[in-house]
Amino acid sequence: MKMPPEDIPDYLVPKLQTWAVKGVSKSKVDELLKIISNVFDFLPLTSRGLLHTPRHTETDIVEGGEMWYKGISPNLEIRLSDSYLIKFGQVVIDIGIDGIPLTESGVNDFWPIMERLEGDLNDPFVIGVMCGPGKPKSLDDYLRKFCAEVLELTENGVEFNGNTYPFKVRHYILDAVARSQFKCISGHSSEKTCEKCTVQGVYFMKRETFANLDCPLRTDESFSAREDPAHHSGTSPLESILHTKMVSQFRLDGMHLIHLGIMKRYLKQLLSKGPWKLHWRNIRVLSDAILYVSNYLPREFARCNFFDLKYFTRYKATEFRALLLYILLVVLKLLPEEY
Repeated sequence: MKMPPEDIPDYLVPKLQTWAVKGVSKSKVDELLKIISNVFDFLPLTSRGLLHTPRHTETDIVEGGEMWYKGISPNLEIRLSDSYLIKFGQVVIDIGIDGIPLTESGVNDFWPIMERLEGDLNDPFVIGVMCGPGKPKSLDDYLRKFCAEVLELTENGVEFNGNTYPFKVRHYILDAVARSQFKCISGHSSEKTCEKCTVQGVYFMKRETFANLDCPLRTDESFSAREDPAHHSGTSPLESILHTKMVSQFRLDGMHLIHLGIMKRYLKQLLSKGPWKLHWRNIRVLSDAILYVSNYLPREFARCNFFDLKYFTRYKATEFRALLLYILLVVLKLLPEEY
């Protein structure tokens, strides 16, 4: 059934806007708009007009770059609903912080602060973004408005349709490097790096090792009291937020620890120099089996583009995860039993 002409703008414009923000280059969007605007005169000629991009954005100059801060409350006004608040009775969010290179050859990075509602299946939304060369040089500058807003919402709650609901941050989600920076703790290769216990690292065979598995656990209280001074490198601005738990609220990063960490090292032991290195015939059998099985992975396995095992260092985290949880459980049975 053909669409009535009067309904075409309401259909076409949102579809083009959704497509334009999915990683398509600005020049490609402009090129397409110039072609189809001759047929649909209601369309703008540029991506800026299509996405209603403002010509000027108010930013703050911070040490190491510029900071644009939108805020938590404007995002909640869009995402909150009566059904959500009836179900949860409060506003609970997770916070994610990480760096994103703007280009492969440039020096500037984006450092966004992202927010996601607990139980919300929609994409995360942006609280603020810093742009500059490298990491934020001043955490106080970078987190000042964020900490002030979280503190205000924690104390006063969130107003919605005339009612006030409790507000809290559930988890902070960062990779190991970012956690050490934003928690102001020792780096991930130091002797006192473990965030969950007080184990003392020992330097062995050119790497820091942590062999004692029975050390006392770290707690939110022991962190605040600085009971292990060597673990700390300063005071995080996040500690100024009421009820922030600097141990239990920070999630460990399974992607780097397990998939890009343990699994990558395990394959390196099997495929590179060392006492567990496989014979080249076994490597060939293993590689062929992985490629064969990967042809039958269902579509739920995202970004699993396997290639020959000799290029395993180029595998992505999703591929190491599929190997760990599914594929190797089957194909390792083709190897000698000792492996």
